[in-house]
Amino acid sequence: MKLLYDGKIIGTITTNHSMSIEDCIKSLGIDIDKYEDYELFTMDWGSSQTQANKNWQEKNREKARYLRNRSATRNFLKNEATSEDIREMEEIIENRKKDLESDKNKYESQ
Repeated sequence: MKLLYDGKIIGTITTNHSMSIEDCIKSLGIDIDKYEDYELFTMDWGSSQTQANKNWQEKNREKARYLRNRSATRNFLKNEATSEDIREMEEIIENRKKDLESDKNKYESQ
């Protein structure tokens, strides 16, 4: 499969299983900080699966974006986050929990 950035091939990898963009980037050792927009990363599987994936992503843009962001966050936390990063994420998570609980209470009282 080919990893592309803004339509240009930046790496290729041979595998016998499906692979996320994040996994491909990591396997190829690509430093994503050198690229301006993460959304411009795409993959070309070279088969009919490519068209099926594109069709799904076009129909489910928000879900696809959500899954990409969730995967990138998990990979960052598992593989790169420092103790300081984790402390910051814990604070962000606590604030998000409070926001969600507040939203839940707001809708339940209506």
